[in-house]
Amino acid sequence: MDEFTEKIKKQYSVPENHTLVSTGFRWEGSRKGQDTDAHTYQQIDENGNVCAEYLVKDSTSIYPPQKRTISISKR
Repeated sequence: MDEFTEKIKKQYSVPENHTLVSTGFRWEGSRKGQDTDAHTYQQIDENGNVCAEYLVKDSTSIYPPQKRTISISKR
């Protein structure tokens, strides 16, 4: 399990019997001194149905000190 799935499970109280599956990644580029990556995940229940989708934005400052911000939204 990666750090993003841990954060999603904690923030949105995903049931233990549900699985989070990475469904995509894109680099959003560098804007306003921030380098941003976007990751998408689907929450799958025990029957294989998609319950929810999440967007994780991982942004890092390109100037020292390199501060990192991770934001998660449910879609």
